[in-house]
Amino acid sequence: DGQPRHAAVIMLRTGVKKDGTLWAWDARVYYNGGAYGARTPQNRMNGTFMAAGSYRTPHVRMTGFIVYTNQVPSGYFRAPGEVQTLFAVESHMDMMASALGLDPLEFRLRNALREGDTKPNGEHIRDLHALDVLNRVAALAHWRKGKRKPIESSDGLARGRGIAYADRHIGIGESEADIAVEADGSLRLTTAVRDVGVGAYTMHRQVAAEVLGVAPELVRIDVAGTDGPYDEGVRAQRGTHVEGLAVFNAATALIDGLRREAARIWNVEPEKVQWRRGRAHLRGTKKSLDLKTIARQAAAASLRARGHSKPARPETYTYQSLVADVAVDKATGEVKVEKLYYVIDATKIINPLIFHGHIHGGVIQGLGFSLTEHLQTEDGRITALSLGDYKLPTIRDIPQLNTSIVKAQEGPGPFGAKAVGEAGISLVAPAIANAVA
Repeated sequence: DGQPRHAAVIMLRTGVKKDGTLWAWDARVYYNGGAYGARTPQNRMNGTFMAAGSYRTPHVRMTGFIVYTNQVPSGYFRAPGEVQTLFAVESHMDMMASALGLDPLEFRLRNALREGDTKPNGEHIRDLHALDVLNRVAALAHWRKGKRKPIESSDGLARGRGIAYADRHIGIGESEADIAVEADGSLRLTTAVRDVGVGAYTMHRQVAAEVLGVAPELVRIDVAGTDGPYDEGVRAQRGTHVEGLAVFNAATALIDGLRREAARIWNVEPEKVQWRRGRAHLRGTKKSLDLKTIARQAAAASLRARGHSKPARPETYTYQSLVADVAVDKATGEVKVEKLYYVIDATKIINPLIFHGHIHGGVIQGLGFSLTEHLQTEDGRITALSLGDYKLPTIRDIPQLNTSIVKAQEGPGPFGAKAVGEAGISLVAPAIANAVA
């Protein structure tokens, strides 16, 4: 069995000045935790922190509750709590823009976070790209400012356009990784991480290979159990940040060991040995040793290293925005998403295919959340008999998706990488809803 996303009731009350700047934001969020609390956070849901959006508001109060009910227990699912909260927040922003007679994009630009702003918890924000992301998605979608007017067509369809914007925190946690040189000169990377489809092992190989200056194919992944290196678990888009840093630290420590072994072989001080492009080089000479040669002459215990990672919560966030073009059948009410435009800020991208795969996967999950999926319950029991009743989106439901990346400067992961694992999903529903409205 599975644990569905927490159903939520969200109540928002907002004060806005006549010039369209936000002044006060009061939010109360109630999450349906179900009958048990095993997979429900003890005292909060991260989605509660999104209840004031990603905007400059001098006076903010956010209150979150997780309620026990006679329902199926709820659990973590991509962007837990955030998907529900941002649907309310970004729909609310459009409602306020309409009441003020402002263009939805202009209203967001007036109130988006600026460099030097702080989060409601007092945390300072660095490398802030809110305005860049909003302006880029507007350019990508050819957004025309002004009052929203549906476009009527002769085929009985009315077309509309909606926008949504948010930032997302980067997860924290603890992880370890072991790396060792085998007798044949290959590398064995031992990790307790379970790859649940996020491309973790590919990222591990690439990070280790980049640090050591070897081909990723030279790195073999050995998945350990509880007797191996510690890992807290895959969640909160912390893979590259926390687990990747553990691999980075392990590979860096291994280089120190390899330099010492090369120095012993040459009978010189370790300071005279450099490590470049997968080989040890003796300064001032043309002498070098590859991994296989070092492994053949070294003690096995000296050719392994462990990396540990337990970083503090980064003050860097990921910024994203999405525009949806929809067509509504005026006779049946059927909603068809015709185009999506998505922009995110990013630093170093370790694997472009995995990076964009996360975005596309998140957006498609967002489509299902918005338009097709519905978990029906009756007297605390699920009434859907199969996924055939649940209606996951298929390839025929996927619209054209145009993406763009805003260049950011700072990331907490290896080589300055930022998280992307839980991006894409949260803005689809409010952008579609705003387009339909």
